[in-house]
Amino acid sequence: MKIVKAIFMATFFLLVSACGGGTFEGDYEGAGGMQEFNFKSDGHLIQSLQGNKVAEYKYEKEGDEIKVYMNENAAQIFTVQKNGELVGPGGVTLTPKK
Repeated sequence: MKIVKAIFMATFFLLVSACGGGTFEGDYEGAGGMQEFNFKSDGHLIQSLQGNKVAEYKYEKEGDEIKVYMNENAAQIFTVQKNGELVGPGGVTLTPKK
């Protein structure tokens, strides 16, 4: 499990509501479809790796930005693009799952 979490953290830092800026929800994928990110309308994000839940985080949407809180003091910021993709740190993209 520690290896899975380490893989997620490394990928999530390379990749990457309902509070404040309106509602946001949906399923996104990254890392060539190996990872799934399920944004719930209640402000929770569930991350899965190859179908297995590996982490849960809180997030907020403010305007066109989504802040995913890795812990109390650190957040990763993703920008919602006009095509629906989320672009995070390093320019890595999360794509809406079809």
